[in-house]
Amino acid sequence: MSVIGRTAGAVFAGLLSFALLSFPPAGSASEALTWQEAMDRVGQTVTVEAMIVDVYDPEEHGRSGPVSLNTDDDHRTSLSFVFFKRDRSGAEQGFGDPERFRDQVVRVRGRVADHQGRRQIMLRSPGDIEIVGALPSRVEEADAEPEEPSDPSEPLTWQEAMDRVGQTVTVEARIVGVHDPEARGRTGPVSLNTHRDFRESLSFVYFPRTREGADRGFGDPNRFLNQVVRVRGRVADYQGRKQIMLNSPDDIEIIETEEAEVEVEADPSEPLTWREAMDRLGQEVVVEARIVNLYDPAARGQTGPVRLNTHRDFRESLTIAFFPLTREGADRGFGDPSRFLNQKVRVRGRVDEHRGQKQIMLRSPEDIEILDVELPVVTPEEAMDRVGETVVVEGQIVDVYISRTRAPSRLNFYRDSRDRLTVAIFDTEAFGSLRANYLNKTVRVTGMVDTHRDQVQIVIDDPAMIEVVEAAD
Repeated sequence: MSVIGRTAGAVFAGLLSFALLSFPPAGSASEALTWQEAMDRVGQTVTVEAMIVDVYDPEEHGRSGPVSLNTDDDHRTSLSFVFFKRDRSGAEQGFGDPERFRDQVVRVRGRVADHQGRRQIMLRSPGDIEIVGALPSRVEEADAEPEEPSDPSEPLTWQEAMDRVGQTVTVEARIVGVHDPEARGRTGPVSLNTHRDFRESLSFVYFPRTREGADRGFGDPNRFLNQVVRVRGRVADYQGRKQIMLNSPDDIEIIETEEAEVEVEADPSEPLTWREAMDRLGQEVVVEARIVNLYDPAARGQTGPVRLNTHRDFRESLTIAFFPLTREGADRGFGDPSRFLNQKVRVRGRVDEHRGQKQIMLRSPEDIEILDVELPVVTPEEAMDRVGETVVVEGQIVDVYISRTRAPSRLNFYRDSRDRLTVAIFDTEAFGSLRANYLNKTVRVTGMVDTHRDQVQIVIDDPAMIEVVEAAD
């Protein structure tokens, strides 16, 4: 070989050795990217090292779909590592419990993709992800201030558990509110709340049925109401709310408390007024009240619960609600809702709050009973002294006012209705022609005497509330 050839070969060998020493093989730790750097590598296969700060496992919420390991609290603008725990046949793919990745530094290799505006790497097998430990800065912090992990068997208050997101803990707390979607004809998890403000407190949630519809054995959710329970599970943050998802009935037990700590409630068999019941949120009570108006969505071609109102201002009073049909459309046996109008009823149920309104949801027709109480029949003049009472007013309609605005039309017992009793009708369509049907006729009007801007009135919204007893000659 020539001198030039030997020299060129030596130079090439030297350069190759330098390259091998200077550039480590692909996939090595030193070539790993941060998740921020990987965000710009869409379509490329990369190696990323990052701390997992949050884990979303859909199975914990009774859903299907991929697990998401998030590298930042704002998962919409950061990189996530996603994988399916099971294959299409339902067999485990070997990733193990997703929670084992929480607060761990992982090394992931895969292709960066953009899925619905979010950057992610789909893990095809457990070999695509490896736990490599904690970040150096965290190790130093741990060395400087070693933190003794809390004993998961030692019961915490719900307030203490709020700071243990991602940890498995035991919590003892009193259940002050229950949200049972099935009682409202809906689906979803039951929520057992430890405070009235459930958005800023800890809740215990569970699915009462399997995906196939089988009962999971938790029993009636209301058995937990006003009870002290002991719960074991992992504290999670779901849409900004702290919760523990119960995986089985064994995760919750009702425990005995000292007698002094138990608040003695009123006798649930003693009838209350609707006003008294307003202060018994979460308690089972018996209420006696007169139904002064009602909302029946079926009469308007809509769906939803019937609402029996105990006062004209239903937003500031107690409402009795029930679903007239089952989910399958079968009649539940409550009958025509209008039969309760102007009747005094006795209702038994739990006082609940729905969108700021106090209500009792009836579970069956046995929860409501019409009491045989006769209303007093009074003259329009006598009714002036019965404000706040439900009465039957008998008198002749001598004047009819038809409104062309949002103000109500009026049936007047006097030519000059100022400072006198009048009958107000906001929606006149169901009543037909007011003049033809009621003018110069003696009627009986059933309803609650109320006042509006110093005007004493009875508001009627159903033709059943007015009856013609004598026509003019």
